Amino acid sequence: EEACRIEIETLNKGIGKQDQYMAAFGGLTTLDIAPDGTVKVDQVKIAPEVEAAFVRHTHIYYTGLRRDAAVILDDQNSAMLLDRGAKSETVSDSLGAIKALGYRIRDAWVEGDLEGWGRMLHEHWLSKKKLSAKISWPHIDQLYDHVQAEHGVLGGKVIGAGGGGFLMLFDPSDGRELEAYMAGQNMPRL
Repeated sequence: EEACRIEIETLNKGIGKQDQYMAAFGGLTTLDIAPDGTVKVDQVKIAPEVEAAFVRHTHIYYTGLRRDAAVILDDQNSAMLLDRGAKSETVSDSLGAIKALGYRIRDAWVEGDLEGWGRMLHEHWLSKKKLSAKISWPHIDQLYDHVQAEHGVLGGKVIGAGGGGFLMLFDPSDGRELEAYMAGQNMPRL
């Protein structure tokens, strides 16, 4: 909560509380953030074999693109606070969809349905891109569409605020073809 106070109040950054809480609690954790800012933390218990399958089938690649997360988050925050028109409504609807999806994702994890999680990861990415035009780049969108169509990726997203950084992909296969393709794009698996 102290980290949130420093970033949000002292530094006046237009960000949320999720990153600070996730850094503090780690693991598979859900956060319920009330309108007044209070946070309820729930650490989700999953079977060890589900966790192992997640690690085996989830790929993380460095995109080589750098961005300032605060700029992207500030764009989202400004849309919510300043623009009471269509953009504000789109951001609000997308955030609501992402929150509802979070509960479905949690349930899929508990049930061991990682392929369902992979498909929901795709839904999350589509909703996230509606938050700001700065979330993705055309190159990342083309790459993502290609690995879905040609390499069996069920879902993925840019990790964090978006705009660059790391791309997370869920591939239910053994992943060798995906890894080879991404290495050819100068993005080896981390």
